[in-house]
Amino acid sequence: GLFGGELVAIDGSRFKAVNGPRRSFTQRKLKKLMEEADNKMEEYLRELDTADEVEMDNERPTAEERREKIEKLKARKQTYEEVEKQLEESGESQVSMTDPDARLMWRGIGSQAEVAYNVQLSVDAKNKLIVDHEVTNACTDAEQLTAMAVRAKESLGVEKLEVLADRGYYDSQEVAACSENGVSVYSSAPLRLDTKSAVLTNTILQHPAEQATGSQTRPGSGSPTMSGCACACTHRRGTDRSDRRHRSSPGSLITRPPLL
Repeated sequence: GLFGGELVAIDGSRFKAVNGPRRSFTQRKLKKLMEEADNKMEEYLRELDTADEVEMDNERPTAEERREKIEKLKARKQTYEEVEKQLEESGESQVSMTDPDARLMWRGIGSQAEVAYNVQLSVDAKNKLIVDHEVTNACTDAEQLTAMAVRAKESLGVEKLEVLADRGYYDSQEVAACSENGVSVYSSAPLRLDTKSAVLTNTILQHPAEQATGSQTRPGSGSPTMSGCACACTHRRGTDRSDRRHRSSPGSLITRPPLL
């Protein structure tokens, strides 16, 4: 067949949405914008109070122009307050006004954030054919591993499957869930900062048996272990994503009717 059904690679791609960054809001951004609006209104009000006491400059806005600016700022602040209320009621961390399903995402180190979708893909290793895809608004690939791996396994109709994924997917709980569903995962653990030498090092989770022998299995070997522990054991070395205080939102799947 065209599909090997033994080894699959999973990765995510950012697809830019029709929504500019200025039309995307978070709680922090809204708070900052409302503070700026308040400060600007206070500035205009002070200028109105002193307008009769100082000689007016022709280049400076008139009292009427200042009043118009104040009214615009009030309307803008009211809009921000409505968006903030919408965020609180929805429980979401951010909202996009033009494309509500899209989210502000970072493309990588050194790049700017953009409003986009996170499209997950699983590709079979034999002929590099796409097995499955899913459009989500998750800002990172964390917590996407199990869902995509199990979907690929079901699409291929196999009992067991080996999966390759980069460190962006690494999570000990996700790896354990994959193992429980017959999926062996091969992935690197996230980089951590060695504070003594100020060097980023790649810490991995190892199965206890691998630590004893000092060996690591490779994809295609038929072994259920991995270079980051594909079993459900709780042995840990170093840190992993699940131990971090702040976990990123898993996002939600985006479903839309097909184009006619």
